[in-house]
Formats: sequence, C-alpha cells, structure tokens
Amino acid sequence: MDSEFPDEDVMTVDEDNHGRWKLYFDGAANAVGSGIGAVLVSPKGQQTPIAVKLGFDCTNNMTEYEACIVGLQAALEFGAYELEVFGDSLLIVSQTNGEWQARDPKLIPYQRYISRLVPKFKYVTFTYTPRAHNHFADALATLASLIKLVEGDDVRPLRIETRDIPRHTMQKKANRLIQEMHAGLMGAHANGPFLARKIMRAGYYWLTMERDCIRHVQTCHKCQMYQNSKNAPPQYLHTMASPWPFSAWGMDVIGAITPKASNGHEFILVAIDYFTKWVGGVFLQECHSSRGHPVCEEQHYLPSRFQHHNSAPYRPKDERSRRSCQQKREEDSEQDDWRHYKDWHEHLPYALCAYRTSVRTSVGATPYSLVYGMEAVLPVEVEIPSLRILSQTQLEEAEWAQARYEQLNFIDEKRLAALCHGQLYQRRIERAYNKKARPRTFQPGDLVLKKRNMALSDPRGKFAPSYEGPYVVKKAFSGGAIILADMDGEEFRSPINSDSVIKYHV
Repeated sequence: MDSEFPDEDVMTVDEDNHGRWKLYFDGAANAVGSGIGAVLVSPKGQQTPIAVKLGFDCTNNMTEYEACIVGLQAALEFGAYELEVFGDSLLIVSQTNGEWQARDPKLIPYQRYISRLVPKFKYVTFTYTPRAHNHFADALATLASLIKLVEGDDVRPLRIETRDIPRHTMQKKANRLIQEMHAGLMGAHANGPFLARKIMRAGYYWLTMERDCIRHVQTCHKCQMYQNSKNAPPQYLHTMASPWPFSAWGMDVIGAITPKASNGHEFILVAIDYFTKWVGGVFLQECHSSRGHPVCEEQHYLPSRFQHHNSAPYRPKDERSRRSCQQKREEDSEQDDWRHYKDWHEHLPYALCAYRTSVRTSVGATPYSLVYGMEAVLPVEVEIPSLRILSQTQLEEAEWAQARYEQLNFIDEKRLAALCHGQLYQRRIERAYNKKARPRTFQPGDLVLKKRNMALSDPRGKFAPSYEGPYVVKKAFSGGAIILADMDGEEFRSPINSDSVIKYHV
C-alpha cells in the first residue's frame, strides 16, 4: 500500500504554514508476517493512511522503527516540517528522545537513521500514547501483516466513512431519485451511464450510483417494450452438407400467390437437392398434407416450346432446328405484348431453366453440369452458333457419343470438386454468421418479450411498441424453438423461433 492520491498536491503545505501535523505509527509482527501502519493528519484534520507489508523477518521493535521512519519520510514528502509524532511503544519513543540508549544491535541502525531525519524538520516531538488512542495505525499494521501480496502489487488504502442512517433507508431514497430522473416529469428514459451523469450534475452522489442506474434501466418496462428490435442471431450457425447428389432434398410450399394464375393455381410446391442445387416445382390449386406430388422424381429436362427431331436438347443436329428455334422466339416476342400478369405459371419452367444453368456460388458450378456432366446448350446458342456448337455439328454420331461417354466418366471428379468447394463456402459463411451471433438461451419459466408482427395494423401507428408481452417460456427445444404461454398459463398453439424473443427483466 502507498500514500499516493490524485489530490496530493492540494494537501501539500508551505513552509510558512504554522499548523502542525500529527503522525501516528505502529508495527505488527506475527506468525503470518510483518506489517507497519502510519496515519498522517493534516492541520485541517484530513487523514492519510499508510500501510506497508514487510517481506523480511523482523522483531516487533524493528516493525515499530520501520513504521516511524516511513511516517517521517511521508511527512517530508508532504511538506509537513512541523510534526508531532505519537506511538504506543514506550521503548521506541524513549530511545528516539534520547532518554534511553539502544543496546540491541538490530535497533542501533534504526536509531541512527532517525537521528539523521530529525534535523530536516523545523519542529518535531515524539510522545508516547496508549494503544487505545492509536487504534487506526494499529489496524493498518495488523491488516498489512495478515494479507498476502505478490511482489510489485500496489493496493490502495480503503476509504472508511461514517453512516448515520441504515442502508435500506438510503436505498429507498436512491431508488426514488433514480425513478424520478428516469421516468418522471422531466425524465427521458435515458440509458444507465447517461442517467448517472444526469443525477451527478444535479448534485447527488453515492458509490453504487452507476450500477444502480444501469439495473433500473434494465428492468424498466417501457424501455424494454419500446427498445429497438434485436436482429442478432440467438444461436451459432450449424451447417448441413449432403454427401452426394439427390441424397437429401428440401421441400417447401410457396403461396397462396395473389393473384391466382389464369388456370386457377395459387401454390407452388418446390423441392431442391442440397448437393447439386437442382430445383423442381409443380403448380397446385390446393395444398393438403395428405396429397403427394412426385417432385423429387421429376424428369430433368430443358424446358422449351419447340420439338427436337433426331437431336437432343444439348446437341441440335441441323440448320433447320436453328431456324425453327429462331422463328419460335420471334413468335414469343410478339406474344409478350398481350401477356398478362396472371400468366405467371407459364414462366415458371423458364425460371427453373435459368436457375439450373446459372453457376451457384455455394458449389462453384451449375446444377445442370453436376447432374448431367456437361453444360446445357442455351437457346441463344442455337440461334447464334457458338464455338461449341460449331465444333459438335461436325462430329459423327459415334464420335459425339464417344466424347459424351468420356464426359460422364469425369462427372464424379466434378462432383468431388463441388463438394470440397461447398464445404469451404460453408465455413466462410459460418465464420461471418457467428461474428454477429449473440447466444441467448431460454429455460422453462423464463419471462420473455415477443417481437411484434409489424404486418398487423396497430391503431397506435408509429408509437406502437416493438415488443409485446411478457410471456412465460413453457418448453424450450435444442434447435432454438420455444413454446410460450401468457401470464394466465394459456399456451400458444405453435412454437416460435428464439430469434423473435428477448428476455424480460423484472
């Protein structure tokens, strides 16, 4: 411990100051260790405690001398040149005054050192005082001897104050003050640190003021209801990979779509393969769980409105096919003028075709190439022959079949490359996602607020709260889904995701 304080320059006195300082010192040596304590009292009554842990073996008289020397040195640093010294060791006081002579070889060096410090003071006296009048220095010495400190540690002295009223009475007044400043007539529902500074500017202060303000703001009902929506994910991302093409599918229903299609369809059942990203879809007029649709068994083809004679979608054979394709596209262009927005069902096959022939970032290839082992021939390549088309039209049927067979032999290599690419892509996405995640766990019985559905109209308009509740968590699942109940115990019919709720503090 040391006596350094931010305002030590303020406590420094000039030589012309006729006030006398007082120094109380004491030492303690026991089985645990040794320590010294000193209290320097200014003429205005301000006390400066000093405590030192001694790291060497010494007797009780040696600790008394150490305490006296440390106190005298501190007095010189503070500019206290007129000093009255008090100690509860009659031996040390008598030897310092010259009444007794030191005979112990361990104490003689201490007495000589003090004799060199005394001439530096304009006035100094050493007086014996009973232990009952030296209790502060005695407590500091005992504390320093009992604690264990590592070399280099610096522990500031404790601040001791007197209190005339019970703590609970002070806490009630503090809570009343915080409530009025936060949500009273002039309250602005400010955050905790801002509220603490506002109270301090008003002239109030207590040691736990900022912590009390933060706790009050955290439990404020209106602050919780009207706070900004938290969009940070409540859990870390858990990626899922498919080992091979068409081994894992994801299915979903889109709809109801408004307006309905001209043929009465208003739902789309969509399925996607997790490995190749191949997408299939069918139209539905109604959506029932008991009705099955073989989307996953859909024949993979390149949708087009023209027929191929003696050729394949990926190898047009003659010039007549190219002219037929160009003519059909011209007719479709003329029909675009009268197409209506209710004919969206006619564009779905082309949208699926565009998706299948586009490179997917997650696998680094097109779904068509991962399924068939080669890239599809686009309709524009038939109208304006590309280099690939021109080179393949010169091949005989057997040569083309042989080249196609070689492509199929390398399809597994393409899929392995796509698998490695997908795993690296998932790791990048997982790292970026987890940086924003703020894990929140919920247990049955927790009070939570549920994010309000902004799609529903509210008569309060812009002044509507961001959350609603509080609700009670009835069940919590490992995947992040929870089941809520209102304060009366009535459970919700369906579970909700944990990203749409936050904890409610009371």
